[in-house]
Amino acid sequence: MLAAPLAEPAPPKDTEEDGWWDHAGTVPVIATHLDQLRTDGPHGPVWWRFGHSDWQPITDALTNTGTEDEYHVREDQQSLERDAQEERRRQEREEGLSRREEGKWACPSCGGLVYPGDAWGAPVAAGGPCTVCRKITDSQQPPTAQRAVSAAEAAETNGILARLRRQ
Repeated sequence: MLAAPLAEPAPPKDTEEDGWWDHAGTVPVIATHLDQLRTDGPHGPVWWRFGHSDWQPITDALTNTGTEDEYHVREDQQSLERDAQEERRRQEREEGLSRREEGKWACPSCGGLVYPGDAWGAPVAAGGPCTVCRKITDSQQPPTAQRAVSAAEAAETNGILARLRRQ
C-alpha cells in the first residue's frame, strides 16, 4: 500500500475570512476566578470562555456566536451595502453625463457638437470652435516672429560659443 504524501499546511492569511462555526455537539467550557465572583457576582462579566478573548456575563459566555444565522445576516447586510454603493455610482455617472449634455453647443465652423472639457487638448471656451477646427485654423496662420527664429540666431544666443563669447 502506498502512502499519500502529506500536504503542507497553508500559510496563515493576513485577513480573516468570513464564515461560521458549526457548534453542534459541543459543550462550551467557561472559567472564572473566585475574587471576580465575590466582586461582580455570577451574572457580571466574570466568565471567560475558552477560545474567546474577553470576560463575559454567563449568558453571553454560554451562547454560541459566529453561527450560520449570524453569517447570513452579515452577508445580507454586505450585499445591501454593495447595492447601495453601486446605485450611488450609477447616479453620479448619470449626473455627470447630464451635466455634460447640458453644456454642449454646436461648433460655429463645422456644426459638430462640442462638449465642455474636450479631451483633444486645451479646454474649449463655451460657444467657441471645436478642437479640430481650432487646429486647422492654427495650422493655416503664418508663423509668428517668435517661431521664425533661425537656427543661426538660436546658436548665437544659446550655443556654447555664445557662452564663451560672453565670458
